[in-house]
Amino acid sequence: NTVMIAVSVFAVFGIVGVQLFSGKLYFCSDANVWNKAQCVGMDLNTGEDRAWVLKKINYDWIGQAMLAMFFLSTKDDWTTIMWSAVDSTDTDTGPYQHSNDWAVIYFVLVVLVGGFFILTIFVGVFVDSYNLVEHSEKEKNKIRRDDSMASSVMGKGDDPEEPVHERRYTVFQVVTMVQFEI
Repeated sequence: NTVMIAVSVFAVFGIVGVQLFSGKLYFCSDANVWNKAQCVGMDLNTGEDRAWVLKKINYDWIGQAMLAMFFLSTKDDWTTIMWSAVDSTDTDTGPYQHSNDWAVIYFVLVVLVGGFFILTIFVGVFVDSYNLVEHSEKEKNKIRRDDSMASSVMGKGDDPEEPVHERRYTVFQVVTMVQFEI
């Protein structure tokens, strides 16, 4: 149930992210070029061919958006993802600083809901499951201990089988003598 809640919340935020940022997180490998049409030819500073590059964490399809939701919910370098979306402009233009300030609201909501609410539910379920298993193990151990004490007091313990091998039988006779009883 917890996984379904998390996947549902991530899917909703992922769909909204795809609608807001799909195709807008591209940039030119040459920092001096701002749009896709000019991002051709050779970069005069580095001598390499220019390329219209997509950021690693993006919102072009729902799978990448869900991965972005995971990064945001774990708060693992989430500000870098947020600032790249805040700087996004359009599908054929590169990033421009603070051109989409309203995107901050989306990312703060994702971090609050995904990072604090969903992950808190996950941790709570794991801790609760651990406590349940630990409690049941303590109960089983207590029952075993009580049974063991009752059988030793009443003398109803299982008698070990006598070994067939001669040397083992000799050792068995010595260790099962009354003198070894505590």
